[in-house]
Amino acid sequence: MKPLLILLVFTCFSIISASAQTGANRPYSNSFSKGSWQAGTRVGRQGGNLIGTRNTLQLHAGYYLINKLAVGLSTTWAREGSKSFTGPFAFQDVTAGPYLRYQFTRTRLSPFIDASYQIGQRMAGEGFTSGNQAVSTGYISPGVSIGVTPFLRAEVNYHFQWLNAGYGTGYIGQPQVGLTYLFAKN
Repeated sequence: MKPLLILLVFTCFSIISASAQTGANRPYSNSFSKGSWQAGTRVGRQGGNLIGTRNTLQLHAGYYLINKLAVGLSTTWAREGSKSFTGPFAFQDVTAGPYLRYQFTRTRLSPFIDASYQIGQRMAGEGFTSGNQAVSTGYISPGVSIGVTPFLRAEVNYHFQWLNAGYGTGYIGQPQVGLTYLFAKN
């Protein structure tokens, strides 16, 4: 994961220098406009809080109420278990909830922050005595969105998550990468 993050940071700086030299930021001036939609996905992999490795997949969709501010829905699937992806000693969380996102600029390289509060279910493998239980989670994710085209954007962010699974509250931090597609208003 670290080599991928280094590659993405290098790519960001390359895009910034190319944009500064060619004036390529102009096609992105209408990005994140009021009345537009977006949909995206992110993945992450990090050492788990309880056991092994935690993998996540997030899907999000939002509507821009005003320029640069979107509200919508986010859903997350997370699996924490052994690094081999096999065996009963794992659990999965499936959650969904409201989503809020703010883009700081309307350029090719645009910092953002998003937040969500989600509720759902933890499905435990046979190695856990707690079984299935309700889960609630809140997260804040600062990151950078990089325009591949005026509508397709690559993203890199750091996911700060606070998780309550009945037995206590825990914190999870995880780097993520993803893609978002912008649907321009008509």
